[in-house]
Amino acid sequence: MSYNPPWTAHADPTGAAIQNPPPLGQFPVAPPSQPASDIWSRPLSATPNPENLPAPGNLGLPSASLPEFADPFESSVVPGQFPGAPPSLNQPAFDQPLAVPDLGVDFEDPRFFEPADPRLMTSIPDSYLGRVQWRVSNDYTHFYSRDTFIDLGIVAAVAATLANTKLDEECRDLFLDNITNTGNGGASRFLHQMKGIGNGKKTLPIFAIAAIAGHFSDEVPILEPVGDWGSHSLRVFLVGGPVVAAGQMITGGSRPGEMSHGSAWRPFSDNNGVSGHAFMGAIPFLAASELTDRRDLKTVLILGSTITGLSRINDDDHYTSQVVLGWTIAYLAHRAASQTDQDERAWRLTGWQSADAQGLGFIKRW
Repeated sequence: MSYNPPWTAHADPTGAAIQNPPPLGQFPVAPPSQPASDIWSRPLSATPNPENLPAPGNLGLPSASLPEFADPFESSVVPGQFPGAPPSLNQPAFDQPLAVPDLGVDFEDPRFFEPADPRLMTSIPDSYLGRVQWRVSNDYTHFYSRDTFIDLGIVAAVAATLANTKLDEECRDLFLDNITNTGNGGASRFLHQMKGIGNGKKTLPIFAIAAIAGHFSDEVPILEPVGDWGSHSLRVFLVGGPVVAAGQMITGGSRPGEMSHGSAWRPFSDNNGVSGHAFMGAIPFLAASELTDRRDLKTVLILGSTITGLSRINDDDHYTSQVVLGWTIAYLAHRAASQTDQDERAWRLTGWQSADAQGLGFIKRW
């Protein structure tokens, strides 16, 4: 396969036209006595004769065409400058140190390093117990907020309407007639078994063991989600439990067939106005929903959190209004704990300062 160069003539350094450039792979070499215009006629041999090589500085080129560069090994060369380069290239990049603009922030003020959310504490403790205390404290901050009171107030108004009218009794009869006492009783037996999930005497120790196990996730990584689930469950209980206990007494509602006023609110007449089983039974499902980002799986787990409440209606141990209140408190407490987790993972603006400069930075927790 031959190679045909696209050119027909070339100019050598002296300005003379050069015909017939060398074949591909050959290089011109001229002895000292040979004119530069003839150097293309002599290919480079595999073992060139040193006597035929041009002496240094004698390549047949006019001396005026060779730039004069300073010897880089001479002491006159300034470090960081290019010998022989134009003066403009040897100017320093910055005549003066880079000035930091005045941001109106005192970087020595420790308050500058507080998280962006003023509701959060100044820092997240490094110790295990310190982080637990920090999270629970912020869970309460998020729970006892305007949004929670509005949502709980709306649900309480609906529950009050059910409890203080005949609607609670009608909902009870509808459920018993169409689910509990229908078919071969399979649905009723299944729902009855779900009652145990809401037994705090059994579930609270499980939550605690799971939370402690998460403390060893550095050695056993699979324990990290287990610990997160247990910790989240305990925090939901700590935040929502007091509200459930207070609601049971304040509403004073009774179980079906227990007292003459039934589900009607009679403050401090009884302590069943809010279903404790519905509250406790929702916690493990809601905590598990926090561990996944899949919307479909979250939906399934949230729906599953109602199963214990339904078992209480199935067993005729609570009215619908009481179950709704118990589950709602669990959900709102779970939402508060989730907001704390999001705060802990969120981007945060912070300041930094060194001996040379100062500026702004971001910290991301996850």
